Amino acid sequence: MPDSVNPSGLTAIRDSDVLRRVRHLGSARSGRSEWRLQRFSAVALIPLGLYFVVSVVRLARFDEAGARAWLAQPLPAGLMLLFCVAILAHAFVGLRSVAADYVHGRLGSLAAVLLLWAAVIVLGLAAALSILTILLGR
Repeated sequence: MPDSVNPSGLTAIRDSDVLRRVRHLGSARSGRSEWRLQRFSAVALIPLGLYFVVSVVRLARFDEAGARAWLAQPLPAGLMLLFCVAILAHAFVGLRSVAADYVHGRLGSLAAVLLLWAAVIVLGLAAALSILTILLGR
């Protein structure tokens, strides 16, 4: 009788090979941390966003000097810095996910992620520098 091939054994070998090929790709590597950062930043943006909206509505009746005096206080300046960090982190994770889904090719994907990093760094530094300049009174 010829050697019969065990189909379940072949399936196990094939599944093992497939698992080796996909290991360290996609959500198996970084999906959970991105998901957590997206959710934590979304939860943080609820009170910070409400504070920001209320602050903008209240500041509409002030002139520039009044707005500067308000932002020169530690609590409003700290909350504005936290708002900027949370919104930039939330936007970065979301846009990186969109780029991963819709930008094809390694070079295009790398360029999109580098552009996102550059935008987040520039916007974050500009926001922090602006708020700290007003807070420190320079």
